[in-house]
Amino acid sequence: MSTVKSTDVKDNFKEYKVIQKEKTFSTKKERNSGIELLKIIAIVLIVISHVVYTLKTVNPYISYNGYVVDLSIATADIWKFILAIFSYFGALGNSIFFICSAWFLVNSKKMSLKKVIHMVLDVWIINMIVFWGLHAIGIQFQISDTVRTFFPTTFANNWYITCYLLFYLIHPFLNRMLEQLNISEHFALTSFLFMIYFIIPVLPLEEINLFFANELVIFLATYVIVSFIKTYKNEWTENLKLNKGILFVSIVSYVVLILSVDYLGLRTNYFLNRLVRWNMNNSLFMFLIAFSSFNMMKKKKFINRTINYFSSLSLLVYIFHENLAFRRYFRPVIEFSILRRFGIEHAFICAVFMAVSLAILSFIISAIYKIFFTKIVSKLSSIISQNIQTLWKKYERLVIEE
Repeated sequence: MSTVKSTDVKDNFKEYKVIQKEKTFSTKKERNSGIELLKIIAIVLIVISHVVYTLKTVNPYISYNGYVVDLSIATADIWKFILAIFSYFGALGNSIFFICSAWFLVNSKKMSLKKVIHMVLDVWIINMIVFWGLHAIGIQFQISDTVRTFFPTTFANNWYITCYLLFYLIHPFLNRMLEQLNISEHFALTSFLFMIYFIIPVLPLEEINLFFANELVIFLATYVIVSFIKTYKNEWTENLKLNKGILFVSIVSYVVLILSVDYLGLRTNYFLNRLVRWNMNNSLFMFLIAFSSFNMMKKKKFINRTINYFSSLSLLVYIFHENLAFRRYFRPVIEFSILRRFGIEHAFICAVFMAVSLAILSFIISAIYKIFFTKIVSKLSSIISQNIQTLWKKYERLVIEE
């Protein structure tokens, strides 16, 4: 009669637990917390950059304009230089967000109208909450800003939301077109777009927005590049050491570039006002940093409910903290009240304090909004999307059959 050793039982039990864990991860629809953590980092980077953007922007609604910190001018002040670096964080956060979304939209055959309606309603409701909240405490809005507040998606008050919605609506058609390309054709298109929208803009030219490089075009170009990389997986997507190397080299290169521009700007007029010249969504370094970070975090397959919950708030955080009314009428007043009290020489400390406070407050407000509004908005989105689809089918039959 054979006996089973206790060590064998333990090993088998451990193996069983690993298999069950893998099954749970693959069968449940819970998101990979590695990627979700990256999204949280991205939204924090965006909040920091928006706070700094407020510091460097003249606001016509505030009488006190002595606060403006010109971050485009070369400086020997280390704190002002760091603030200039902070202003780059927004473009990096945008790149991370879009790449995270784009990766999972590749090969998608259809879009969710309910998702589109849900996002539009979230933007509109939040705009109304902030608008009437500020109005209740006595803040008066210009007529033009009032109109824009009531039609936030149309006027792109949050440019990323409007741009993403436009992209999302057309992405299934873009996927069908890309599927028709063979590997050589797809590579040629990817190389062409990467050259004109990511490599050429690195050059220190006077003109920045070359080849009609608006936000939607950059999204489309980025998507084509991401789709090629995902479709024809190569070492970049799979090799963790390579991604760490690319991430490190890209960050160092970006910092060296900005340091060099600052150094040259103190010595020649051509580079004097170019300290934030490469603060763009289509920066080569931004793309490499964002995509390498995504590849690394994608490999960290784990599930953490807390991380996933806070990540689910990231879009709401973006809408709340960068709301038109809040951005123009409230956030500047708070920031510049702090600066008037402590002095412009403490702009760095004020910016850090404001960014941390704003991020925490935005997450809290977003969590409250999700508790009270998400189910209502979801039901309303379903009803609206069903009605739109019914009307569309009638219109389609009327036009096509005739």
